[in-house]
Amino acid sequence: MPQSFTSPLSSQQVKSAALSAGFAVCGIAPAGLLSAERAGQRETMLRRGFHAGMDYLERNEEKRLDPRLLIPGARTVISVAWPYPPRPAQGAPIAAYAFGRDYHQVVKAALRDFAGRLGLAEPDVCRCFVDTAPIDERYWAWRAGVGFIGRSGMLIVPRLGSRFFLGEIVTVLPADTYDVPLTPDIASHRLCGVCRRCLDACPGGALTSDGLDARRCLSYLTIEHRGPLPPAASRWMHAAPGTPLFYGCDRCTEVCPYNAACPVAEAAPAEGKVPSVLAPSFLAENSGDAAFWTHLSVEDYRALFKDSAVKRAKYEGLMRNIAAFYAPADDVAAPSATADASAILGEASPAAPSVASATTDKTSAEGQDLLPR
Repeated sequence: MPQSFTSPLSSQQVKSAALSAGFAVCGIAPAGLLSAERAGQRETMLRRGFHAGMDYLERNEEKRLDPRLLIPGARTVISVAWPYPPRPAQGAPIAAYAFGRDYHQVVKAALRDFAGRLGLAEPDVCRCFVDTAPIDERYWAWRAGVGFIGRSGMLIVPRLGSRFFLGEIVTVLPADTYDVPLTPDIASHRLCGVCRRCLDACPGGALTSDGLDARRCLSYLTIEHRGPLPPAASRWMHAAPGTPLFYGCDRCTEVCPYNAACPVAEAAPAEGKVPSVLAPSFLAENSGDAAFWTHLSVEDYRALFKDSAVKRAKYEGLMRNIAAFYAPADDVAAPSATADASAILGEASPAAPSVASATTDKTSAEGQDLLPR
């Protein structure tokens, strides 16, 4: 039954419907302007060029700062998190999130199912968003109490980790109860404790005190970036710790203690619900086959990655990545990471941040001793 335009949403019913639609976590926040703190972070990011070639982040800034401009009369932002599992043991050298069907399709379908369960109709009463609209997803997930922003810049859900896709329903209806953030401000890393594993693990040093510098980030370089890769990219792809990948980068996720012992893998959607694009039998036979990947044809690319997020890089970008990934070690120079950064940024590189190692004898194998109790 369609929801009345005057009666508020029941927060209890909203969260029950979210779980029924397949989401792991749901939070509700009043729609409004981003906090001055977050707006300042965005201004710094754009001013310093941390968005690299993602020019779309410069557009529609007024809507990013205020989701009420996305739908007239918006009063509520419902934020949800959809889980995905770690990379399979036998898997192609691509990031975990890119396995299975394109998450844009999967999560958008689930959001519309969720909205339907609440009787919310698009586009008059609500709009559903998954990573493609000018809305600050991580901010609203923080504001709605879904999780907190870690030093990695990722949204982390306590007891569930950070392997999630985020989605939002912005609606004109109010809610009877709104959630509160888990931390007093979005920049607080209190729930990370003294852990800095993600900073230590990032091969390009992309994680800065002012946020993620995409120019140093392998995920950006191998997915969004158009044109040649920086000379250091090949070495960064194989840098320890973490699994060598030619599409994306999972290192900050792999080393995060919040992901060390969480039920996300079990909670992830079943194979039947989210069909695998990359067949397990194929992965077992070809996951590390240099000859296969370096000779991948356009036709095989289209068949293999049909309905896959990997298509974001396009065929030319993927083959560029593969060439760098399988480049002979002798072809890759090995200057310091700081020198590499200077070449990429076209400027004097700042000194590498001084961070305490998270792999000392004082920590447990899982890193749990690094987190606040």
